[in-house]
Amino acid sequence: MGYKRGENRQQISLLPDALDDYVGRDSLVRFVDQFVEALDFKALGFTRTVLAETGRPPYTPACLLKLYLYGYLHQHRSSRQLARQCRCNIELIWLLEKLTPEHKTIADFRKDNGEAIRGVVREFRSFCRELGLFGQQMVAIDGSFFKASNSKDQVLSQKKLEKEEQRIERQIEKYLEDMDRLDAEEGDEIELTAEELAEKIRLMKDRLKQKQEQRESLSEAGEEYRCLSDSDARMLRKGGPTVIGYNVQIAVDDKHHLIASHDVTDEGNDARQLSRMAKQARDNIGAESIEAVADSGYHSRAELKACADDKITAYVSFRDTSSSKSQGRYGKQDFIYDEAGDCYHCPAGETLKRVGKSKSKTGLMLHRYRASGCGECAIRNQCIKPKTRHKQINRWEHEHLVDENAARLAANPAMMSRRKGLAEHPFGTFKRWAGSEHFLMRGKHKVGTEMSLAVLCYNIKRAIQVLGLETLIQALKSRRVVV
Repeated sequence: MGYKRGENRQQISLLPDALDDYVGRDSLVRFVDQFVEALDFKALGFTRTVLAETGRPPYTPACLLKLYLYGYLHQHRSSRQLARQCRCNIELIWLLEKLTPEHKTIADFRKDNGEAIRGVVREFRSFCRELGLFGQQMVAIDGSFFKASNSKDQVLSQKKLEKEEQRIERQIEKYLEDMDRLDAEEGDEIELTAEELAEKIRLMKDRLKQKQEQRESLSEAGEEYRCLSDSDARMLRKGGPTVIGYNVQIAVDDKHHLIASHDVTDEGNDARQLSRMAKQARDNIGAESIEAVADSGYHSRAELKACADDKITAYVSFRDTSSSKSQGRYGKQDFIYDEAGDCYHCPAGETLKRVGKSKSKTGLMLHRYRASGCGECAIRNQCIKPKTRHKQINRWEHEHLVDENAARLAANPAMMSRRKGLAEHPFGTFKRWAGSEHFLMRGKHKVGTEMSLAVLCYNIKRAIQVLGLETLIQALKSRRVVV
């Protein structure tokens, strides 16, 4: 018995196979082809939708969008990778009808059509909404750091520049000492000549001047640091190592785990993202009101107020940051607020009456409550510091929103587990499976385009997983696209 043998590469067929025969009926590229062909590229704002009368014919926007969707669905994000795949990948050869654009053409398409690509993301969300894939009840919100195309070596900071200046000054001093030894005819061990040493000193002085000018530029601009490769990137940190990049935000719908909204920010924490992301998600899925669940990084009084104003029910975890509790004294939660009397009752039974108001550093209006009988209190040491005269509590004017959020979490302890299962999975998919832990492009707007392509492809795969490829294709054929 022999081995299986392939066909002779030089064999000529009388009736060659059709290209369509090489692509399965259940192939993902068939949905990509149908979806892209149904789009109105001119209404979406893509470039080159109106052809010039002269010049070389361009590639159609549909061709290049199909290429990018296939690439992001199959872990090919760079324009050079995609250009190679056009010549060897049978599915891409079928999808692009044997067209082979060069990498520069591919890269320019993504760079020049950021807003239009965002429009395609909105169009697919609209399609999913029509199919009932969004639950319109709850979203889980989370954020994650993605690395920018900017290494740590390409970051200027005051501290780093000061150290570099000191190093250069020491090197200049060493060269000057070598010059003095040569002049005294004691430089037998010095390999450089006087002319070479003078040139070294000149170059180091020029470099020192450059560093000083960079430090002055940072001071004048009021910047602590500056990223040289990607000026929009920021140094971000949340407990772990510092990341030079962007903070990507997503809101994931509870029904089928589709991403209802996303954004790319340059803020180092999530404290101001809750209401904005929840409102975007609510509008995108067409709900009148919605529940939003997030971790403690999103806990902010101002954000809870904004959510309440926008008919968003928030479930936000919170941490007790009171120093009193950590030092063994009573915390604010041990004091009971009496809404009818507008006062607090302490563990000893004393009343803290309202004595005035003030504004916090963030502009929140706080009401002050103070006790009067602390001097002779039997449990004074368990409540206040020895040098403090009276116990004082500050209460935000809308503190009932904080209390209501805490009560909702206490009544629904499984909410945080649901949040983890919903919001953390997409980031794991982007970073591990799709290899998108870092961005290829530079600039916040262009990075946002990359993220839009990743989110669109994630939602496409989720929709296919839920409904099946054939069902989605049939739904596309029977749908009239309205942009």
